[in-house]
Formats: sequence, C-alpha cells, structure tokens
Amino acid sequence: MRALRQKGDTAGARALMQSTRMEREKSGTLMMQESAEIRAALSPANQAKYDANIKAMASRRGEQGEKHRKGGKHGKGQRGARGAGTNS
Repeated sequence: MRALRQKGDTAGARALMQSTRMEREKSGTLMMQESAEIRAALSPANQAKYDANIKAMASRRGEQGEKHRKGGKHGKGQRGARGAGTNS
C-alpha cells in the first residue's frame, strides 16, 4: 500500500483496499463478537465501566484520526523533516 501511494498510484491503492475489504469486515465482526462476549461475562457494575472504556477508546481513535487528517503529530512535513539527515 505504501509503495503504491508513494508512486502516486491511487488506482492501485484503491484496488488493494477493495481486495482486502472482506477481510477487514470479517475482522470487525469478530472484534464486535468478542466485545459482546466479554461484556456478557461482566457484572452490571463492571459492564458500565467496560462501556465507558470502550467509549473512551473510540473517542481517542477519533481524536488521533483528526490529528492525522489535520497534519498533526504524524502529518505532512513532520516525518520528512526529521528523516532528512538531522539528529533532531
């Protein structure tokens, strides 16, 4: 994927994403099933804590995605400057 993007081959990158779509969907379904099984094994008090933790993780994922899209911590320019032969 990285090589395709670096070459600017957006059509190739899209084709690769499409070819792995089913696997990603299966993984997502499995993760949801696992989460439901874990939650079912917990007491009602711990289910509330678990739900809060899941919500917090989702929030952090959303924040990290926003930083990436806005050029934050690992956005454009940051990696290139660091890897340009400097020791910073």
